[in-house]
Amino acid sequence: MLFRVLLATFAVYCAAQDTSTFIGCVHDISADTNLYPTSSQLSGITTVHDGGSTTVQIAEDFNVTYYDTYKHLLNNRSGQEFILYQCGTAKPESAEYENMTFFEIPLQNVMTASTVPLHFVELLGVEQSFWTVDMTYVTSPCFQRRVEECETTQHIASSDAGWSSAVNDDRTDAVIIDYGTPSGKDISFSATSDPGILNRAEWIKYLSVFYNVEAEANKHFDAEVEQVNAYKAEAEANAPDTKPIVAFIQYSAPYYSEDYPEWNSDASWSFSIPEYKNEYVEFAGGRTVDLEAASYFTSAADFKEASKGIAIVIDETYPAWPLNFLTYNISHFMELFEFTEEDVASGDWPFLSGLVFRNDKTVNDGDQGSYGTAYGTAWFESGISQPAKVLRDMLYVTNKASFPQYSDTLYFRNIALEEPCVLYTKDDCPKACEELAAEYLSVYTPPPPSPPPSPPSSPSPPSLSSIPLPLLPLLHHPPHQPLLAMNLTQVASQVELFVKSPPFSYWRLPFFGICEISP
Repeated sequence: MLFRVLLATFAVYCAAQDTSTFIGCVHDISADTNLYPTSSQLSGITTVHDGGSTTVQIAEDFNVTYYDTYKHLLNNRSGQEFILYQCGTAKPESAEYENMTFFEIPLQNVMTASTVPLHFVELLGVEQSFWTVDMTYVTSPCFQRRVEECETTQHIASSDAGWSSAVNDDRTDAVIIDYGTPSGKDISFSATSDPGILNRAEWIKYLSVFYNVEAEANKHFDAEVEQVNAYKAEAEANAPDTKPIVAFIQYSAPYYSEDYPEWNSDASWSFSIPEYKNEYVEFAGGRTVDLEAASYFTSAADFKEASKGIAIVIDETYPAWPLNFLTYNISHFMELFEFTEEDVASGDWPFLSGLVFRNDKTVNDGDQGSYGTAYGTAWFESGISQPAKVLRDMLYVTNKASFPQYSDTLYFRNIALEEPCVLYTKDDCPKACEELAAEYLSVYTPPPPSPPPSPPSSPSPPSLSSIPLPLLPLLHHPPHQPLLAMNLTQVASQVELFVKSPPFSYWRLPFFGICEISP
């Protein structure tokens, strides 16, 4: 009975499908069909209409041009260009596209060794498409659950030989990379290269183009902008008479190698002053450090001289073995930056009086790391996609007297007050495996028919012939089996298998695949 209900529900989805929200494969479209109307396009800085195409400029580093059945996406930072054509349509042919990378969309089987795109795809609700991830540095509790419990995503370290095998696997549609020379399956994702905090967050739109969820990306980004502006207004309304100077700082240990002398370097101390960090400081009501000359020093004494008068520091030093994020404390800070008790008593460095922070408050549990210690931090993951939450933290860091309600920080901890790290594990994911497997329904559900059809009266399964199912989030299938020719008996057995005992081995879910169901 349940099987018949599920099949009837799928049939309803197909009957009601509207190409204006179609995110799966298409069949038998007319020559004048536009799969990407304005309502399904990204909103951006500028929009230029030119005959049958629309170009939208997004952030500083990418733009997209919409045609009837495909999109042209340009990453200005990496120079990579993509032609993204809808599943079920012909691959565009043009001499001007010869050096571009083609992808059939929506993407179904994706890999990444980077933490940067993961929270973006979680916000979009398309993380089910990530079948292989290097989890070494990943903090996302739900990705940890997918790997460690649900087994719908597999972990392979990018340094392992198995990584190359997975990249070359026919199942892999795309590999998302931060930088480097792209290969045929690579998608360069340059969010961290864009300058401002909202510029970086707007890269949610870039990924959405590969999944046809631009409307979802617009919604998330608009909400992010609104919240950032709200926190800026709070900071301005509560600004102290003298704004505190806030600095991001870092110590780098010396490195010496006889085998690779070109990599040798002395110890160094530096201020980190990219635009996005300066924005966090200024938006939260602080002042950035005024560096008249250098921001990089090979002498601790010179660095200390330059840091006099700073009210608050955020230490970004990466703790080298045998230290790790969990064990690094104020004593290590004092030693590495060569501060003494006399320096504290002098008052020349106000931050030494209890205002030394780190941006490693939330870390992963290290279960997928080589040494079983905490590696990844949320700062390099969700901290890029949700700047409003980072800014909320910065309000407390910069002016805790005015913002005690924001003391439950996510990214920053005060090591001068011995605040510990917080470990994120799979148990912090609020969703069970079944819920994670069905998330796509909550992102895009085709409109219901009017009136709804009556349930089938025959006890035998309904006869459905060549019905396209654009969205099948409930069916599991082994990764080596294609989805393109599943007969009714196979569908029935897999629905029954899902209902009785969801198989959480290395089986995966069909995401936007098209199944031709035949009797």
